[in-house]
Amino acid sequence: MIDVLSVKEVRENEARVMQGGVSEDELIERAAEKLCSAVRRRAENGGKILVLYGGGNNGADGLSTALGLCRGGFDASVCAVADKKNGRVLSREKLCAESEIPFASIDDDFSRYGVIVDAMLGVGLDRELSGKYKTAAEKINASGAYVISADIPTGLDADGGIALGACVKANETVTFSCYKTGLLVNDAKRYCGKITVADIGIDSVSDNRFLEEKDVVLKERDPSGNKYDYGKVAVMGGSPKMPGAALMAFESSVASLKSGAGLSVLCVPDRMAAAYQCRVKESMLDFMASDADGMIFDKSGLERVMKKTSCIAVGMGMVPNDNLRKIIGYLCGNFGGTLILDAGALGASVGCADIIKGAKCKVILTPHTGEFDRLCGGDKKDLPRRVKEFSAAYGCVTVCKGAVSIISDGKTSLFCDFGTPALSKGGSGDVLSGIIAALAVRYDPLTACAYSCYFLGKAAKRAEKELSPDSVIASDIIVRI
Repeated sequence: MIDVLSVKEVRENEARVMQGGVSEDELIERAAEKLCSAVRRRAENGGKILVLYGGGNNGADGLSTALGLCRGGFDASVCAVADKKNGRVLSREKLCAESEIPFASIDDDFSRYGVIVDAMLGVGLDRELSGKYKTAAEKINASGAYVISADIPTGLDADGGIALGACVKANETVTFSCYKTGLLVNDAKRYCGKITVADIGIDSVSDNRFLEEKDVVLKERDPSGNKYDYGKVAVMGGSPKMPGAALMAFESSVASLKSGAGLSVLCVPDRMAAAYQCRVKESMLDFMASDADGMIFDKSGLERVMKKTSCIAVGMGMVPNDNLRKIIGYLCGNFGGTLILDAGALGASVGCADIIKGAKCKVILTPHTGEFDRLCGGDKKDLPRRVKEFSAAYGCVTVCKGAVSIISDGKTSLFCDFGTPALSKGGSGDVLSGIIAALAVRYDPLTACAYSCYFLGKAAKRAEKELSPDSVIASDIIVRI
């Protein structure tokens, strides 16, 4: 896993390393070496390179990159954007002049360059771009060049991932030592391109981590095992008032079986029996007491569902109402396994999230960013912090679904970037809940959620290769888990 740090933590780490005897100039040269490698890979067949640099250490990274490229025989020019420059930038400007590296103007035609290096501003930006910086960002985006940003695209808030007005759209971002939070949330996907974390010798310790594919290691299935060794999963969902609700709950149940659950029971309103009996094969069916709005609170029915059940997922295709709140409350107080709240169950918890506090069971919530905002409010810039604080306050694991999903148990947060635009469809979240339900039988809730995001994303990518991102639906994902 790779650490994910805030700007404050990045600066603290850099200060600690420098107190240990590593100078700022050494760190700049290490960063430049990594940038040079990225540029060389892209410009190996020739073509002009332009390095735009600011007045701080990010600009010094860029100038040292230009020096390294020119020593390697590449055709690189530099272009100043800042009026004020620190000593490290000024000393490297002098070296560039002595090395006869061309100095371009902000008014030049940027379309002449095949590769542009954005080394204008680093992680300290806290306001919208203006003046030459804004002009440069706009010209970079219009140039048609392959753009590599140093540490973070200029114009992107390094903590919140918000584009502060004009923002460089990079094809690739070479970030140093760790992920910055802003590279992973909100607008980041639109601006960062491919992200490479380059080691420049700054070790960090963080309880926020980016999950890599190599971190997903499944336990082997027991060759002598039977279905009871892999748990019984119950999926409670569906309502007469929501068209397609039957399919949402059904897909979640099938996903749990495809993900390794030994048994899956689909619990649906008894008024909808005919909608399920004609198509449910692998899953068992349990018909719950209901009225015209869906399931009603029925203690005996819930006791039946809980019996010998390892994990219960609730909410797919359900209408948020008092009956659903009572069902959630009863399960929290009496169920001893893992409880997953999704879709309608999340809506039923808005304004009364205390219902899950002190639950007897382990509780997992799976909101997308909009549902999470309705649950707890707040500023989207602070999304990772809010997810962690919410999970700590309510004693749950929260999977905040997005382009990069944030999973937290209140102590550790994991960032999972395994998704694809093909998942932007109704039903994808229901499939995820089914996968989580199966894996929660064999893994702790945090691990189960992280692994589930991985398997959902991999299955969706397999589906879009055979179909297309526009045409993939939930059932296409399920068959490829």
